[in-house]
Amino acid sequence: EEIHLGHYKALLTADGIEHKQGEDPAELIWEIIFTILNASISCGKGPARWEKVRQIIMEKTSGDNRIHRIRRINTYEADYNLLLKFFWPKQANYREEKEETMVNNQYGRRKNKRSNEVAFINEMILEYHRITYIPITITQHDNAACFDRIVSNITTLANRKFNIPQKVCKLVSNTKNNMKYQVLTHFGTSVRSYDHEKHPKVHGSVQEAGNAGME
Repeated sequence: EEIHLGHYKALLTADGIEHKQGEDPAELIWEIIFTILNASISCGKGPARWEKVRQIIMEKTSGDNRIHRIRRINTYEADYNLLLKFFWPKQANYREEKEETMVNNQYGRRKNKRSNEVAFINEMILEYHRITYIPITITQHDNAACFDRIVSNITTLANRKFNIPQKVCKLVSNTKNNMKYQVLTHFGTSVRSYDHEKHPKVHGSVQEAGNAGME
């Protein structure tokens, strides 16, 4: 419980020691993880620890703690986040690339598409208009809380379209509906939590989720 995905990566890194067949600690841990994931997908419900989330509250600007200047980062359980990382960036991207449903200007999570290329293209456009004296207007939209506006029911239908298995969609929906969120700041972790039952439904994937921006 409360193990970050980075901890799993450290545990599963080869230690350089030759182990007998079936005695490699990394392989044994992987086997346990796969068993947990496969069982959860089959029955449509994961371990109870997946439903406990610590939500880190960070100030976008130091000293400015107004609610619209707060960044929320959910710390999901590592094996649950691994599930999200596999089925969304891997499975969904594969289907979209195969069917060529992505436009050329889509750079996120794509092979041979780097963020610095976007910045370079933008600079070249500006430089061209500077040299040729052709007027130009550029509008850049940064929708506030855009991750929180993704309605879960609609995204589930979209996920099915892009080859995310029905059982996986059901598992993720059930897990999110039962999640309890505790707030974590530099003052500590809140004793109380909020959830879907006593508060308005919590939508969106929030940053740091394995399927953020794709769900």
